[in-house]
Amino acid sequence: MKTKRASGLIFAVVLLFVILGMVVTLASVTMLETKMNQKTKSSVGAFYNSESGVEWALNKISTGSGTLVSVLGAQWKAGGYAACPDAFGGENTCKIYFLDDQGKVIASGSNDISLVKAVRSVGSQGGDTQRAIEAAVANTGGGCYVDYSLGKGLAVGSSCGAVGGFTIKRSAGLWGSCDSIGCQPSQDYRAYFRPPGGNCLSGWISCGDAEAYVCCQ
Repeated sequence: MKTKRASGLIFAVVLLFVILGMVVTLASVTMLETKMNQKTKSSVGAFYNSESGVEWALNKISTGSGTLVSVLGAQWKAGGYAACPDAFGGENTCKIYFLDDQGKVIASGSNDISLVKAVRSVGSQGGDTQRAIEAAVANTGGGCYVDYSLGKGLAVGSSCGAVGGFTIKRSAGLWGSCDSIGCQPSQDYRAYFRPPGGNCLSGWISCGDAEAYVCCQ
């Protein structure tokens, strides 16, 4: 009888430890998932704060002229960055750094805003979570186009015909032209183009392949 009681007691103690272990494991998993969810939420919040800072800074650059201080006003800080507007949560939400063409931070607010080639926004959420976004500043007054009417074999850097200020950056490869009237030089590129080796529509005449060029300011 005593042996049976002892066995029952041992079994009960083992079962108690098993249940206790399961409870502890479940509690640990729950706590870990909660922390991960909080971390993910903070990371997403920091990313959105950083994105808001980039958009605000790019808008300021595109619409303003003069020094960084004159364009950014009170948002420019002596530490060489701009704080996000108070509407976004201010400095505790995101800080924006302005980079030159070498990728270095422009620390002085007396520099002209035209020197800014990229912006880096560091967003914060919850004090210890940060996410950064960097965006290039588009050059104004420039752009590129593809010219199909230039002669073959032109070198990179040569002029792009009658369009002033544009030079050839690279070849766009050989392209063909199709014409419904005839392959006259003045008509080849006013019709439509096809990839080399492609076929023209029924009733259209293939006018051969010609080199195209990417022209940029």
